[in-house]
Amino acid sequence: MLAGNRNCPACGASVDLTHGEVRFCGRCGADVATVAQSPGLPADPTRTTDPLIELSPNADPMLGRVIDGRYRVQARIGQGGMGVVYRVEHVAMGKVAAMKMLHPSLSQEQEVVRRFRREAEAVSRLSHPNTVQVFDFGEAMGAMYLVMELIRGEDLGALLRRDGPLPWRRLGPILGQALDALTEAHELGIIHRDLKPENMIIARTRDGRDLVKVLDFGLAKLRDVEELNRVTGRGTVLGTPYYMSPEQIRAEDLDARSDLYSLGALAYRALTGEHPFSAPTPVAVLTQHLTATLQAPRARAPQCDIPTEAEAVVLRAMQRSPADRYQTAEAMRVAIHEALAHETRSESSGPIDVARRASDASTPSVNAVAVVERLKREDFDGYEQSLRVRRYLALALVPVLLLLAGVGGYYFLHLKGSRVLDEEREPNDDPTHANELASGRVIRGQVGKRRSFEESDRDFYHLRVAAPSNRLSAEVTGIPEMDLILQVYDGAGREIAESETGAAGDSEAVLDLRVSAGDYYLQVREVWIAGQQTTENVSDWYSLKATADRAPAESELEPNGPSAPNPGASGENAFEPNVLAPGNVMIGRLAHPGDVDCYAFPDPQPTAIAVSVTGLPGLDLKLSTRPLKLLSAHPVPGANRSADRAGAGEGERLDREAWPALAGPPLVCVERKERPASGTSGTSGTLAAPGSRPPHAEHSPHVALTSRATTYKLTVEPTRSPTPP
Repeated sequence: MLAGNRNCPACGASVDLTHGEVRFCGRCGADVATVAQSPGLPADPTRTTDPLIELSPNADPMLGRVIDGRYRVQARIGQGGMGVVYRVEHVAMGKVAAMKMLHPSLSQEQEVVRRFRREAEAVSRLSHPNTVQVFDFGEAMGAMYLVMELIRGEDLGALLRRDGPLPWRRLGPILGQALDALTEAHELGIIHRDLKPENMIIARTRDGRDLVKVLDFGLAKLRDVEELNRVTGRGTVLGTPYYMSPEQIRAEDLDARSDLYSLGALAYRALTGEHPFSAPTPVAVLTQHLTATLQAPRARAPQCDIPTEAEAVVLRAMQRSPADRYQTAEAMRVAIHEALAHETRSESSGPIDVARRASDASTPSVNAVAVVERLKREDFDGYEQSLRVRRYLALALVPVLLLLAGVGGYYFLHLKGSRVLDEEREPNDDPTHANELASGRVIRGQVGKRRSFEESDRDFYHLRVAAPSNRLSAEVTGIPEMDLILQVYDGAGREIAESETGAAGDSEAVLDLRVSAGDYYLQVREVWIAGQQTTENVSDWYSLKATADRAPAESELEPNGPSAPNPGASGENAFEPNVLAPGNVMIGRLAHPGDVDCYAFPDPQPTAIAVSVTGLPGLDLKLSTRPLKLLSAHPVPGANRSADRAGAGEGERLDREAWPALAGPPLVCVERKERPASGTSGTSGTLAAPGSRPPHAEHSPHVALTSRATTYKLTVEPTRSPTPP
């Protein structure tokens, strides 16, 4: 018999093994049963159910530090699979909040950082009282963080482990509040993806009612980089297997109904004291979600006196097919309230406040007296507003400077000529001082006096792209004995493309980049290598030309290929392939080592495909077809085909074959047969922190430069089923 608390081997969270059926960590889904058999594992000293109580003051380098100049770390109050939670004080307002500092490993991939910012921006819009409010987010000391309201309470998992199954009259209002939070999130297009008891905090109001706070909206998505829901080599699952919906297990696109399944599984556990499906391994639990028949809660736990109406709610929420479940969180909430009202009528003939009766029947689990002043959304918003007002007042106090700036600007624009220059004007080493570019016009520049031992001079240029332009191409000529890099940033400061494929003295080019109307910045500098002094050259000039135009329908736009070996990723990890133009002929180029060009079919889906591509001088091409989306762990016969029989400079062809309907929409890809080693190119970075780059692998500049000017012609011959009348 397992007993006591043990540490999760994956995330370090404390797991209560008093009840023998607990096998997996409620935080990260790891298998803890095997570890629990080993004696001598201490309970995790870093977990607490009360965020106002400090943990043991072991050596934590974060304690006492000020993060981002605003938040002083006071104490560590918890940790889990995603990172560590601290109690912090806003240094200007003196109010406390919770800061979730994510593991630094999550900050290593730029795609994860971009996803974190998107998710944090979305979650910060959530304002429902039953959602843990997120006030601020950012990155500091190599780790991403979220600042949220500090809640005094305990998670539902701890409550269930201590008190056992909950009566329906108490659980119903808890679920109703959680569904209120989900309703707002779903209306904003946010799916929680990781609903479980540990992500629901139960606090108490002053009149003794349960107050539910749902946390970690969107954070599960940070782990959803192709491997979400897969079983890892250690036998653990990224996600909690007890509460995952069938479509989440199959790695399909998710909608709000996946959260309702998870909430139904959570309700099953809370009513019966047991999980809907249990098995010795995570894989077995996941398999039962997909194939096993669910035992009704009343049959599973007859001693719990579960109302028939409550059982009906749980069974419908856990239907295997999303179409058979409640279609919205609001519909499920209404069903729960009706079930509560039915139970109330069966107990009394008079009118009763259902919500009050449910909460009055429960025993408070935490003291409701606040001992510190906590940061609230209105505090944070008010503080930010005051900063904006102060900035506006500062501007109002310097009208003379503004007038002088206007006069100077008029002189620069009208007396000194056009803002668009033929030759760079220093200083232009940051975006705020970027020189203006005109589309199609050449500007000369120099990589002159170095900024530091390891950082060369850098030149920024600004280009305004106007509709209907959707393509940006830029090329910079080489400087003798200097290895240049050309980088392109969007108006938000995100690097979207770069070129450093050439050697010293070679030109660099970013070609056929997909853009939309807006501001773009180009940076020219020397490649920076850690520990190596950069070059100064005040005698030789480079020439930069950037062109924005409207690409013809048959021209490829970059990026249109996978950045990882698996091209079947779905959701936000998916690349954006070009759609085949009318006539099914595309013109493209492999502009740099590692470039992969992929093309998708417009509807309707073809029943058979033949593909051919013309050759490129000096390049050995590979032509392939594959499914647009990865539909299963096993390849669909006939979907993945490739042709690489011809030699360098020759074309490739795939003869006509039937396309399997089970594979879904097809994808046609063109690439070089020999791929470069990873790390020779990339598209990561920001304007705020360009940073140095590691030594790059030896390039093949002549092949790369030749392929820029030469295009291939891709011809696809589909056979489609007749369109119904």
